Amino acid sequence: MRVACLNIHKGRGLDGRVDLERLAVFLAQSEADLIGLQEVLATKKQDQAQILARFLGMEYVFFPSIKRGSSLYGNALLCRWPIAEFKGISLPSLREQRSVLVATLTQPFPLTVAVTHLGLNNKEREAHVEKILTVLPPGPAVLMGDWNAQSPASEVQAVLGRFHDAYDEGARSASDTHTFLSHEIVPSRIDFIFVDGLKVSRYHTRGTIATDHRLVVVDLEI
Repeated sequence: MRVACLNIHKGRGLDGRVDLERLAVFLAQSEADLIGLQEVLATKKQDQAQILARFLGMEYVFFPSIKRGSSLYGNALLCRWPIAEFKGISLPSLREQRSVLVATLTQPFPLTVAVTHLGLNNKEREAHVEKILTVLPPGPAVLMGDWNAQSPASEVQAVLGRFHDAYDEGARSASDTHTFLSHEIVPSRIDFIFVDGLKVSRYHTRGTIATDHRLVVVDLEI
């Protein structure tokens, strides 16, 4: 199973253009079976999760963290197999409302998949992680998303009590060390795929002009 994670920045690329077809082609090139997306927008004119899923020929679920009129903004999961069930859970947030999407798969094996995007405040993120860990059932699981924090942070380390960071588990190249360039053009790894009960055979990242984050990709075995 190949799993990927990407903050799509509402589909807006580094050149300022919103081009979902360009983004969909990039995602298709990853050949991922599961794709967790953050900063996904749904309006009357454009349902980004639906458009990407249709282009890729995948199932999808979407849960909004924020609702403003008819505009929704949140996390999505695209999947090669049917999604048996899913739920969205709002997280205790101090600033912008955050949430976690939790989906259950029965194919190709029973698996829980969670997609989230944590806040910009350290204490807020700690509360987010505490809530997420309480709602995930036991058994094989993938937890992925934009943590807005790097590996040494407490809100990342808290996850490692149950999960493994795929970055530390699979084979990777020397260039797979960051997922985002900050405003100071400092490379940082703030996007994570955590796994429980699964073996990571490979970890890699891929850059694109279609968004401001790099795609994180891991190959998994039961």
